[in-house]
Amino acid sequence: EEIADWNANPAHQPIQALVLYRWPPREVHHQAQWSIADRPGIIEDFRQALQLQPAERFHAPAPRAGLASLPDRPPVHDHQLARIPRIYTNQQAINALHDAALALGEAAWALLERGGLDLPQLAAQRESLYGGTPLEELAGLTAGERAAVRGRLIEEVRSGRQWHGLVNAPDGLNLRTAPGTDSTVIVTLAHETSLDVLLDAGDWLYVLAGPDDGYVFAAHVLRTVAVSTEPAPGSDDGLDLALPAAEQVVEMADASDAERRLIRTWNSFGGLLKRLSERLGIDPGVALAVLLAESAGEPFAADGRMIIRFEVHIFDGEWQPADPSQFDRHFRYNRESVVQDHAWRPSPDAPWRPFHGNQAAEWEVFTFARSLDETAAMRSISMGAPQVMGFNHLAIDYPSVQAMFAAFQASARAQIEGLFRFVQGRFLLPAIQRGDFVAFAAGYNGPGNAEAYAGIIRSRLASYQAIVATPAAAPPPIIEAADSQEDEMAEAVQNIVVAEPQALPAPAPPVGPGGKPLAEVDPELYDAWRKHVERGFENNNRMFDRTLNAYMYPYWLTVGMYVLLFLVGISAFIVAA
Repeated sequence: EEIADWNANPAHQPIQALVLYRWPPREVHHQAQWSIADRPGIIEDFRQALQLQPAERFHAPAPRAGLASLPDRPPVHDHQLARIPRIYTNQQAINALHDAALALGEAAWALLERGGLDLPQLAAQRESLYGGTPLEELAGLTAGERAAVRGRLIEEVRSGRQWHGLVNAPDGLNLRTAPGTDSTVIVTLAHETSLDVLLDAGDWLYVLAGPDDGYVFAAHVLRTVAVSTEPAPGSDDGLDLALPAAEQVVEMADASDAERRLIRTWNSFGGLLKRLSERLGIDPGVALAVLLAESAGEPFAADGRMIIRFEVHIFDGEWQPADPSQFDRHFRYNRESVVQDHAWRPSPDAPWRPFHGNQAAEWEVFTFARSLDETAAMRSISMGAPQVMGFNHLAIDYPSVQAMFAAFQASARAQIEGLFRFVQGRFLLPAIQRGDFVAFAAGYNGPGNAEAYAGIIRSRLASYQAIVATPAAAPPPIIEAADSQEDEMAEAVQNIVVAEPQALPAPAPPVGPGGKPLAEVDPELYDAWRKHVERGFENNNRMFDRTLNAYMYPYWLTVGMYVLLFLVGISAFIVAA
């Protein structure tokens, strides 16, 4: 009766035979008498029992012929491509065929062409659900090619997960090839197996469970809070992200905006920064300085999306369209100075749009590039608070750029851990430990602007040491110590000999409260500031010229039209006379 009740539940794999297998007492084998775990030969004994013993009392059909010879898991066949419901778009189908072709060593569009699909027609409605010839019925593809397409398509639809769940069936839950209890069982999922639900169709769910996909009975899936499908590898979940309340730094009333950002970033992420810095043997202030230099310490924008920067010149190298001119129709940059003049447009007749400095605009161009080639677009953005480029995903232990993107978008913890893995993966640790920030900057961001970047890190590190690392004291001693230190710094500054006074006249030392001269800024930081100001003047001049031309062209066009009308009028008068 218990077996009959079990078989009546559509979520259960029907029991077709019962074998009672008792072992010798515990002292012989040190396991429970009724356990079959790790028993040599038990599977073969069970198969023989299925062949020899008919079902009798439990209202179950006799075992099918050949049941004992079935393998534990069904092999991959072409029909498994049909298992994926039509929840993918035209663009996702294109991506799957494209990526599968490259993985098989074929030309990018070989599978799509052999399958008889019209690429321009699909691309024209890239966001629409795929409604063409079923992929499993494409006559021009072999079984191996269909299997490759299926694997890529699974990765495409994974991003469209509706919700996350856990198997809630102590005896296991069957994963089937199609909705309904008459469909083939792929595997029985263990209790509390993690599931990604891609289609909720009432009683049945289409899910991903590790490497497997299929349908499960919805009543035995417990819905949970959504989490990242690909968590950060080696994540230190046990470490607190923020500082303990007792170690939080209080914002000073007269603090500058930069100091407030430093304090807030340290309070929010200092717990993890300290622990990971201790493991590497570096000053946590350096890690904090890098975060502040890269993104002002912000992992996410106000709308909840992570901070990104889309690099057009990187995308130019990553994206390989069939028609190379397609890039120039939508993107542009300065070929002589590749980090400048980045712009894009959604269509060839649209005006060019700059986007750096505006997160909404950054995401807009990234989304457009992602529709052209997701992998290339993701490899071409710097992500999160540490602004690690997507093409560095292997250096921080992510198997794919999609995995890195999902993890960084899911949590600030993954971003900060990525910073430390990047420092290790790019062998930048020795440079930090010896205080060579120019070498560190060259390895982290490239040699082009290493000096200026090193100056920024030094400045942020000095602020950290002054605000966070210096132990606080009672108010009166702080004032006296500050005055004493300021006098010493002023005296030291007076003894500094400027190496190249001819470059720019040194400004007069600034005066602080009480008429005391303040210390000069770091020479490298001052040089970077000067270059920044000079570049600002150049940009202002260029903008003024463009604005003037924009106003003068219509003016001269109007004057020309009046002259032309005047001449036409005179000519008409002469002819009439």
